[in-house]
Parts: sequence; C-alpha cells; structure tokens
Amino acid sequence: MALLLVNVLPFGWLQEAVAAACVALSALVGLDVTQLSPYVILLSGWPVEIAVACTMIDYYFGFAVFAWSGSRGLWGNVRLLAGFFPILMAINLIRLIFGFWLFSEGIAWPIAHEVVMACVYFGLTEGAFELVRNDPRTNAEPHYSP
Repeated sequence: MALLLVNVLPFGWLQEAVAAACVALSALVGLDVTQLSPYVILLSGWPVEIAVACTMIDYYFGFAVFAWSGSRGLWGNVRLLAGFFPILMAINLIRLIFGFWLFSEGIAWPIAHEVVMACVYFGLTEGAFELVRNDPRTNAEPHYSP
C-alpha cells in the first residue's frame, strides 16, 4: 500500500527540491553541475534525471509502515516520522553528492550511483531494524540485567 502511494501521489515538488539542492550542494564541493530542467541536471556533461526514487520517498513510506507501532500511539508515530523525514533527506543528499563526486572522478555510473545507493539503503534498513528491535514498547521479551 505504501509503495502504491509513492506511484500515485505527485512528488514532482520533491524531485524539484532534490534537484535544486543537488545543484547548490554540488557547487559547494566544486562539482560541475547545471540544472537543465526541474528534474534534470547536467553532471560533468552528462544529463541525470532526478527520478522519484532519487528522493528516497519510497524508502520513507516503507519505513513508516515498518516502524509504525500501536504502542507508540498516533502522535508518537507522527513525531517519529516527522523527525525521520529531514534526517532521511539529508542522508539522501549526501548520498547523491557523493555519487556525483565519484562519477566526476571517473567511476562508472552503476558503481557511483547504484552501489552507493545500495549501501545507504542497507545502512538505513539496519538502523530501522535496530530502532524497532530496541524500542521497549514494541519488544515483548523482558530485558534482564546481570
């Protein structure tokens, strides 16, 4: 259901924001990046489309479903998700800029973008598992200290 929302809801505004942030941050680190259109940037002479997947909104909705806890209550879940969104966006921008830098240094796009993305997704997912695993409200097993 969460991934259905990603494909149905309009996220052009988020694509535009990520593309603009990528251009601004790339300039800060000295990368040759120009914005060609709201979703397309030119990276070292190569056009790169900032797709919906590049915003990590799909991961955000998946995280929301996974991390939602009835024991946390509505507002506790809303606070968790509201706090996670800017953190995820910052991690995503770092991921994109790092991949752009690798690409500008001559690393092939599948490695510079896809492998970096896979590593970030893995790290985020492991962090989400830890969050849920260590939440005493969702852990039914008692914790005994020695």
